[in-house]
Amino acid sequence: MTAVQQPGIQLKGLAPLLLDFPAEFDGVPVLLCWLEGDQDLAWFHRADLGFAGRRPLP
Repeated sequence: MTAVQQPGIQLKGLAPLLLDFPAEFDGVPVLLCWLEGDQDLAWFHRADLGFAGRRPLP
């Protein structure tokens, strides 16, 4: 797990595996969100909204 987290990836869950990747859209910090079973990295959410604010990438 340490190796995954080193480049800034945030491990949010293990079962199912949930990873967040820091990013920025139009100057707003967001987290790209990958949930085990997702085919692509196609979701994001604002850090203050968490997983409940998960939306598809534009």
